[in-house]
Amino acid sequence: MTWAAALLLVLLPATAIASEPLDPTFGSDGLAVTKANGNGEINAVTEDREGRLVTAGTTEAGFIVQRFGADGSLDPTFGVTKTSFFRGDYVFANAIAVLPNGKILVAGQEWTPNTVARYIVTRYLPDGGLDRSFGKGGTVFAGPKMYDGEAAALAVQPDGRFLIAGWAADTHFGFSGIAMRFKADGALDLSFSRNGYARIVGGEGAFLQDIAIQPNGSIVVAGEMFDRFMMLRMLPNGRSDPSFGKAGFAISNVAPQRGEPASPTGLALLSGGRILLSGNIEGRGRNYVALARYRRDGRPDRSFGEGGVVRTRSSRNLTTEAMAVRRDGRITLAGYRAPQNAHAQVAVLRYLPSGRSDPSFGEGGLFAPHLAYESAATSLLTLPDGRTIVAGRSNPSRALIHEGPGEEFTSSVLEKGEFLLMRLLR
Repeated sequence: MTWAAALLLVLLPATAIASEPLDPTFGSDGLAVTKANGNGEINAVTEDREGRLVTAGTTEAGFIVQRFGADGSLDPTFGVTKTSFFRGDYVFANAIAVLPNGKILVAGQEWTPNTVARYIVTRYLPDGGLDRSFGKGGTVFAGPKMYDGEAAALAVQPDGRFLIAGWAADTHFGFSGIAMRFKADGALDLSFSRNGYARIVGGEGAFLQDIAIQPNGSIVVAGEMFDRFMMLRMLPNGRSDPSFGKAGFAISNVAPQRGEPASPTGLALLSGGRILLSGNIEGRGRNYVALARYRRDGRPDRSFGEGGVVRTRSSRNLTTEAMAVRRDGRITLAGYRAPQNAHAQVAVLRYLPSGRSDPSFGEGGLFAPHLAYESAATSLLTLPDGRTIVAGRSNPSRALIHEGPGEEFTSSVLEKGEFLLMRLLR
């Protein structure tokens, strides 16, 4: 049986969730879930020129790429592409981009314990097949020598060259942020920085989580350094931009108290050159969701929130994984909430451009439906008409494992992970 045949579209009952703000014309009352053999989740979602949704996800065997129609149904002309020829024990697809010619780029990494890790970039044809003209048989393996790492984000330049951002761990540098640029055919672009990639080192480590290209070609990466929000702006050649922040870096302490680490998970370029970061603060006994807005020069935009920062504190332990900004300036965050003694559930937050919670969305700006035994959002996409796509995973049950004769224990390990898509009306 092929993977395409093995996938089954599962429609969750409308009674499982509130009807608002889900779009009832998508899937079944706003939800579409595909499931396959083994665990998996959607880590990235984008839209092609035909208005179809293209997703990149992870299974126990490797990358998985799917395409959905505007109604949430699997596209039968594309089906499912599963790439599982990697040597690593663990393979993750984290980022996706559809090129102007319809080809699809997917970036991630593979990792094997006690050996080495490496970044992976794979290019697919518009019909889902591997593009053998890219890299070696459709795939590029890259990155510095490392025993652990992550290719977290992907950005494509107008000239076809593309960048990935992430982090690497090795015995010499410790944890360092990594930004790499490739030519359109997958070859490393040696004109970027000194040897095709830039390494960012600071404090106990640096971690890049997102990347964006400004209209003038400058490159902004965002991540964590010194347990704080960090941005670095690079010139098109990969060197740091001295006109931004201090020597190219903008590092800000967004936590309300000392000793509370903060890590960004989303980056958005706003009008007028402003920049918005979203992320999480690990508070003492209670976590925060944070937004931080910056001026074009990297300084905090003090007209936003409190000194440039908005914090959402909740007893429901909110964690954000992705951000999207609509054309009207409203900000959407998606992730999960984990109430005490309960399993995580999808959570979506909406803010007004000022940073205030949007009272017209969900309950006071928060929409957190109970979908299954466990669920989480990992990616967001804002459509041109203002609707929002939320992608992630849904787990309907947990596994039962046997510890000995006649002994059966409930495990916290989930039995199956299903690929989750939601469409919100606004």
